[in-house]
This record gives sequence, structure tokens and C-alpha cells, in this order.
Amino acid sequence: MFEVFENEKKENLNYFHDQPKKILVLLSEGVELRDIHFIEKQFKNKDADLVYASPNPGMIKTWDTDHWGQTIISRVEIIDECRIHEHEYDAFIIPGEKMHMEKLRENSRLISELNHLLIEGKTIITIGYGIQLLIDADSIHGRKVTGPKAIKKDIDNAGGWWQDQNITIDGSLITINNPELIESPVVKISRKHFISPREYLSVLALTAILAILFSI
Repeated sequence: MFEVFENEKKENLNYFHDQPKKILVLLSEGVELRDIHFIEKQFKNKDADLVYASPNPGMIKTWDTDHWGQTIISRVEIIDECRIHEHEYDAFIIPGEKMHMEKLRENSRLISELNHLLIEGKTIITIGYGIQLLIDADSIHGRKVTGPKAIKKDIDNAGGWWQDQNITIDGSLITINNPELIESPVVKISRKHFISPREYLSVLALTAILAILFSI
């Protein structure tokens, strides 16, 4: 669904993209205001609809460095009994401040849904400690990911390949350490060139069946 262009040799990463149309941002009370600032600066008012989802929708207090910051409104509720309607969204963003991450990690349904989203080939962007949700979901095994050095061991134990860099792209998973990098255009929608892992397996199975039929 999404095609990512990357030039690893350049220090200043250069990405080209068309904006996703609808993006779900997963958050809870204590989300870092700085993360929200850069997310909105990049996507808001650029033909992209940002939707905030939280275990407790309504007015969500942000954290601004060392004190409570402004409030934002969460329009969608994340509850254990309800699936994320992934077909409604083009991408998912997980900000990474520790305080709000602890609340999200308590939601078992959300954890299982994240693994489902990656299997379906949906684009997920994590910032900083946001990668912890994917660790809990057992979703990073065999993937190259970026995350804070403090949780490198957690990433290793989960089967991920920790990268000592600010941004790493592995298929539809984009992991970022510095929220400022989300301002770089990172994703290009290209439905013609990218298929999800499930679609790939279906094509592979069909190819095998056809090969058997033609060999008879």
C-alpha cells in the first residue's frame, strides 16, 4: 500500500511522498506536547485528517517538558471490546512519551490490533518509546527498528534489530527517535507497487498451485 524511498548514504534523509489522507494518532494523558506539535505541523492542513484515539476520549492533557501542557481533544475511544477500523485509515502514529505509553500498554486489545495492522501492511510510525507497544505486541521480530538506547535490550529480546540512528524504515514500519524528523516527508502512497505480507503469501500460494497444475 505504501512505497518508501530511502537513501541511506545521505546524512540529511531525503524522502518524497504524497500525504496520507486519514491518520490515526494513538495517545493518552501525558502525551508529549512536542510530539503532537511536530505531528500537526507535518500533517494538519495538508489534505490529511488527523484523528486522535485514546482509552479515555475527550480532553487529553499533554506533558510539556516538566509540567502539564495544553489539552487536546480525542475523537475516538480505544476500548478492549472494539477493534480499530483499519480500513478507515491510511497510517497510524504512536507518540512515545513514557507517561502516556504506560496507559496505552494496559490496553490488551490495542496491543493485539497493532500486530494485525502490520500483518495487513498498514503503515505504522512510532516516535521514541512508542516502539514499546509493538514490543508488547510481538510485532518487531526480524525487523530493523529505531528506539531509545535505554530499551535496546528490550528490542533485542523481542527479536528486533536495534539501529543506532534517528530513523529506520522496514517495510510499512517507520520508527523515529527524534519527533522533528516526522516533518520530513517519509511516506509515498503507491498502491500499485506494495502488497501486504498476507497478499504476498496468497500470491506465493497461487503461484505454487499453478506450477503444480502445469507440471501434471
